[in-house]
Amino acid sequence: MRFDVIDDEEIIRELMSELISSEGYEAKTFVNAADYVDYFSSPDYEPPIAIFSDLRMPGMDGIGLVRYIREHLPLQRLVMVSGNPEAATVVDDHLCEIVSKPFHPRKVIGQLKSLHECKRVLESDSGESCTDHCRFGIDHACPLAKQN
Repeated sequence: MRFDVIDDEEIIRELMSELISSEGYEAKTFVNAADYVDYFSSPDYEPPIAIFSDLRMPGMDGIGLVRYIREHLPLQRLVMVSGNPEAATVVDDHLCEIVSKPFHPRKVIGQLKSLHECKRVLESDSGESCTDHCRFGIDHACPLAKQN
């Protein structure tokens, strides 16, 4: 079980990777959106639980990346991380969450668990009842839908 992190700031990539690893998940990090698009387009690509992307990066920014991913994987869970969260609202309808920098590690850990639970419920054959709808119209008991 893996999360992908795209951020041009090394310190943020390292922090996110450590938080993800501390919860027992794998982290795959990328320096920029172009590197992620290359990976995304490769035969080695495996969809992660969720993608955490910075908003402002050289070249393709987080908004362009979100639109690209949403076009190719409409149900992929996406989280935007930004020092200017208001700027991310132009793609808010494509995001599970917007995380403000600086962020509190406990908040990110809570999001990791919620996003993993979202994936688990979507992929389960357990017959769990669906009580909420997520933002993308997926009928399931999405922990993120309950927070909105």
